[in-house]
Amino acid sequence: MIDQKLSQISTGGGNNNAGTGISGYDWSNRLICFDGDSLTAGSAGKFSTVTINILGCSEKNIAQGGKAIFPDEAGAACDFRQRVSRIPHNVDLIFICGDFNAAWSVAKTMEDCFATGLDTWAGRWNAGLAAIKKSFPNVPVMLVSPWTTAPSSSKNKHILQYNSQAMLTFARYWGCYFMDFSTETPMQLNFGHAWWSSTGLPNVHNNQRAADLVGMVLADRIKTIPAPEWSATDSVTLDVNTLSVAVGGTGVITPTLTGNYTNAWTSSDNNVACVLGGTVYGMSAGTATITVTDGTHSDTASVEVSTEA
Repeated sequence: MIDQKLSQISTGGGNNNAGTGISGYDWSNRLICFDGDSLTAGSAGKFSTVTINILGCSEKNIAQGGKAIFPDEAGAACDFRQRVSRIPHNVDLIFICGDFNAAWSVAKTMEDCFATGLDTWAGRWNAGLAAIKKSFPNVPVMLVSPWTTAPSSSKNKHILQYNSQAMLTFARYWGCYFMDFSTETPMQLNFGHAWWSSTGLPNVHNNQRAADLVGMVLADRIKTIPAPEWSATDSVTLDVNTLSVAVGGTGVITPTLTGNYTNAWTSSDNNVACVLGGTVYGMSAGTATITVTDGTHSDTASVEVSTEA
């Protein structure tokens, strides 16, 4: 049955609105950044690689197995900034698959989705998405709800009832594209259960045939998204050459530039200073170089982070 589903998708059949031959926007020679937990990081099967091979583009996969997208462990108040800083500055699409394990503590009401405190799952996601939108204002973002698991699993209820709705709410609020893997792909998760082998649904975790299925469906969905059009820049100049920031404090660097390229901000050492959209966050004492890039032009500023208030 799995091979039959693969055959249906490759020829445009089935009920998944898939088929790699559909017309759409051209994503060849573009760069897609994939983020998520182990489901996106992949192992024996990686759906992101299948997707970019179909589209003829390249990928930067920053997903981390066993880690939430915007975690709640020690130091989480700045972790989302460091996570966003790993997105390449020349990215054309940012893909984020909701971390599966967060389904246990996901927002359970619409009101929960608008939480801002970093002590909540939704609050950390809102902070992370705000940082992405600030750092990459002209880059499309695609949010994806993860797959369902065994029908008897309590996580299954959380994903179907809460996670998918929460991710859709985030997408609408932050102006992102949305895809629900739990309903739009013929997938199930398997964490040591035997039940899935009798359902005819492939296990998406570490399975190449499952990765092929997801990759094909995702490629067709991305074809419905207009690829960003970048205009050339003449120059980019920062308003300061040096900046002093206290640990736990912030400072602002403002660029003067032309064109509509994403103002890509990077730090030479995110453990000392993180930068998001020109706002510099002091992380620990030391010196870091902040760089802004707009197209092919760039400028730098030196940041000194001290423990003094």
